[in-house]
Amino acid sequence: MKYDAVQQSIEEFVRTNWTATAIQYDNVAFNSDIYTEYLQLTVVFGEGHSRAVTKGCYRQVGLLLLSARTKPGIGSSRKLQLARLAAEMVISTVVQPVPPLVAPSVNLKTPDLFNDNQERHGWVMAQVSCPFYYDLEY
Repeated sequence: MKYDAVQQSIEEFVRTNWTATAIQYDNVAFNSDIYTEYLQLTVVFGEGHSRAVTKGCYRQVGLLLLSARTKPGIGSSRKLQLARLAAEMVISTVVQPVPPLVAPSVNLKTPDLFNDNQERHGWVMAQVSCPFYYDLEY
């Protein structure tokens, strides 16, 4: 279902369009100790299903999580500002793969916000969750 290519396409989109802070990617070494703020990017794939009666047409859904993390004591306004920037970057966007990558277009929908002021592992966060889907034909 092209999971690897879609994740790579989404990561490249964020890498190209996010300039506010460093970005932490899934399963990639990252030293958060050198930052006071950063964006954590996570792609979660959900249920795929047929989108037509005929065989070979599929729709895959998922969730893009962009967690703006700041050190406690900086104030809620900064993490909310980063969350706003993240939401504005993804709202109702279609992510096109950058050649030579071959991946389907990913349709990002309207994001939601989860604001967490509880300190966890030395960070507080505001998390933008953006549902997405893409269609495939085999």
